[in-house]
Amino acid sequence: CALGLFRMVFGAVLFVAMLSSGLSGESPNDYPERAPWGPPWLYPLVLLASALGICTGVGYRVSCVTFLLLYTRQWLLDCSTYSDSQYLVSMLALCLSMTNANAFGCVRVGLLGPRFRTKPPSVRPIPHWNVVLFKVLLSSMYFWRGVAKLNADW
Repeated sequence: CALGLFRMVFGAVLFVAMLSSGLSGESPNDYPERAPWGPPWLYPLVLLASALGICTGVGYRVSCVTFLLLYTRQWLLDCSTYSDSQYLVSMLALCLSMTNANAFGCVRVGLLGPRFRTKPPSVRPIPHWNVVLFKVLLSSMYFWRGVAKLNADW
């Protein structure tokens, strides 16, 4: 249940962040030479759709991998604004793509009905390593962030 709620909140935050960066005009996606394919407005639109897919659980793994690849590409092209938070978003998207976070709160299951479910969500448990993975990732990220701030150059 907690991993599903984390997925929904994470997807919603990503959706709002991508929407606000696209509307403000400060996004590196505005540069046509950075669009890998198609018109420049298609790149942020795919990022928005994949963030919404993560939030709702529709096309969950495809949405996670798509967001991971496009967001990481955007982040690596804009090396002047490196932040460990951007690294964290990429790592969380990678971890979400490998876990069963769509077992709870998935819109697909609610809309299409029980015939598309293999097992009800209450019977389909999420393995414990899925939760431990996120705890270790977040703990190590903030631990090393604190260690970096102990440096006199900070």
